[in-house]
Order: sequence, then structure tokens, then C-alpha cells
Amino acid sequence: METINISPGVRLTVINELKFKTACLSMNVLTPLRKETAAMCAVLPYVLRRGTASKPDMQAIEAYLDDNYGARLEAFVRKRGETQICGFYSDFADEAFVGSDTMLLEKMAELMGEMLLSPATFGGRLRPEYVETERENLLADIRASLNDKRGYANLSLIQNMFKKEAYGVPKLGRELEAKKISVATLTRYYRELIAASPIEVIYVGAASARRVESAVKSALSTKMPVFGASMPQTEVFDGSIRKPKIIREELPLKQAKLSIGYRIGKSAIENNQPALTIMNSIFGGAVTSKLFREVREKRGLCYYASSTVDRMKGAMFVSCGIDTEKYDEAMDAIASQLSAMQEGDITDEELENAKSFVVGAMYSVEDSLPARESVTLNFLLQGLDIKPSEFGGLCDLVTKEEVVRCAQSVQLDTVFFLAGKGSAK
Repeated sequence: METINISPGVRLTVINELKFKTACLSMNVLTPLRKETAAMCAVLPYVLRRGTASKPDMQAIEAYLDDNYGARLEAFVRKRGETQICGFYSDFADEAFVGSDTMLLEKMAELMGEMLLSPATFGGRLRPEYVETERENLLADIRASLNDKRGYANLSLIQNMFKKEAYGVPKLGRELEAKKISVATLTRYYRELIAASPIEVIYVGAASARRVESAVKSALSTKMPVFGASMPQTEVFDGSIRKPKIIREELPLKQAKLSIGYRIGKSAIENNQPALTIMNSIFGGAVTSKLFREVREKRGLCYYASSTVDRMKGAMFVSCGIDTEKYDEAMDAIASQLSAMQEGDITDEELENAKSFVVGAMYSVEDSLPARESVTLNFLLQGLDIKPSEFGGLCDLVTKEEVVRCAQSVQLDTVFFLAGKGSAK
């Protein structure tokens, strides 16, 4: 893996892999996550994907991709800690299989750069029909996310737990702000974003670093000097929780949804991310975890029970499906498993199973182009210059004592309980 600073605010990471028949390239525009701008950031890449100055509509873009061996180029929006990321991801045939004269890397970089810097416009603004269509698509996506009750419970937990922090803003923004998007406001936001935001470019494939650097530099040459050089930062809570918040809502559900949020001490985030990863795997991040075996399988309190950890924000989340009347019992059982870890009640088998799961997952990342690109971006934003398999190797060296210290830094912050009432529909 090689990292190249192409210009202030534009960083390229090249991962040479010869085992794939395809290569991938992504351009990630990074900006602080804010309530006022989240919806515009979420819709912008899909508007830009609709047309460029030289290929003004989807038909022209799709024809161009088809002519280049069926290359794929998609827009995306991501949330990493308190950073919102919009941009493009492309995968295309490796030239070892289609001929070195195809110049697919250069063509996809050029198209991606044009989408980012020279979009289709009308009267100096983004095209109204593209903005209106994609705004309605965004609103539909926001509403759909609220109809998934498990996702709704998890989202509500985060919004309540981080009400005064940027992390509480949803990746897609909120419906209220999305409705206000217009051609004028989105065009102004687009110009401000390009002028002030750093860009992370990631390539995975067989091309040399020098060739990728040249292709990206050419693709971004028209606007490179104005990109912002400072990276968005994520604030990590480092205090004591005096009294956890308990929030309850009721809906006619057959299966209640329980979402629990914990804060993790700053020292655990900064000093031992492998141990934090293993701790989560032991607690609820794998089928061999305490939550799965003890709470779900042995006691039958949950239909599902799992935990995830955000190493950038310093937070851990538990998600469960339970019967409404089993709330107290489930809460006590989950708390007892965390307390057991904090007191050192971790068997050798639990530790080894957790390591095996994490190491296997890290190695599997290297067998998938999209996963490799996504995890590489995560590592870059966490300041880790490391391959997934190497991170897995560090996880394999974690001791029980390190896991216990991480667990002891975990504090309950917020509980969101979506309870069932009446007859479910």
C-alpha cells in the first residue's frame, strides 16, 4: 500500500493487488457532518452522477460505460464518525484481461473527475430536473429508513444519545432539511463543498502507483488548488455518565426493538483498537459472543442480539428483538454480561473464538474489492496505515487483560425501547 499526497487536500492510496480480474477507484469528498447540510451532501453525488459537461445525461454515461467493457460507476454517501462523505466508486476490467491499450483506469478517473468538477448545468446552475428528481428519491429513502422498525430504533437511539453532537445527524440528513433543497441552495452548497473539502482517492488493482497518480492528477487538474486541506475531526466523549437516559416509544409491533448505547473511554480508542475490536466480538459481535450464547440461546430472551462498535466515535451499540414484557429481564441479562467482562470473566475459549472470527473477517476483506476499498477508507480516517490482514494479526495478539481494560472503560449512556402495544399489524 502506498500513499501519495497529490496536492494539498488530495491524498491517493494505491493498493496493488494482482488476484482480481477487476480494479476499483473511488473519490471520497470529506466534510464535517452537520444537520443543516447533511441532506444536501447526501443528494449531491446522485445529482452529479446524472450528467457531465461532455455527457449530459444518464444515457450518454451508460453508453460510455458499456463501451468500456461494462465498467460500473456509482454515487454514494457515507458516514464515518462525525465525517460525512460523498463521492463515486467505479470498478472496471483489469487490463491484463482486456488489453493494455484500453486505458480503462484513465477513462474512469477522467469520468469521475468530470462528474465531480464539471457537472451538467443549465444557466450556470445544476440542472433543475436532476435536482428535483434526486431530492424526491432522497425523501423516499429517508422515509423508508423510518419504516424499518429495527433501523428506526437504532437511528432513534443515536439521535437521542448524541442529540448535542454531530454524530446524532443521520447519514441521509433529515426530511425537514431535504424538503428545502432547491437548485439554488444545492448549487451554492456544491461550490462551497468543492472549495473547502479534502478528497481521499483509493485505488485497488494491478496498475503502478505512478500511473494511478498521473491519472488522478489529470482528472482533478482543473480544480486541484482549491480543495480544502484540513481533515474533519470526530469528538470523543471522555467523562463519566451520571445517569443513563431511558427512552420508550410504543407501536403496534409483534416484536419489540431494544437499542442500547454505550460510551467507550478515550484511552481505549486511542491506545488499543485491536483490543476494542476483540472486546466487541466477545460481547456481541459474533455468533460465539456472550450476548448470542447467554442471552439469546441459553435464556431465550431475544430473537436476535448483537453489538457493534464505532472505533472513531468511541461508542458501542447493542441491538435486540424481544417480547415487550421481557424488557427488564433482557436489560439485566445484557448488563450482567458486560459486568462479567469488566470483572475478567472471559474464558480462553471465548477469547480464541473472538480472535478467530475477527482474523477471518479481516482476511475475507482482502478477497473483495468493495470491502477492501471501504475498510481502507475506515483505516485511513482512523490514522491506521495498515492492511486488513495486518490488523487481524494485531487482533490475534490481544491479551485477556487488554480486553478487560477496554470493557472497564464502557459506560451505559442511553436506552431506546420501541415497545409493542395492542395487536400488531
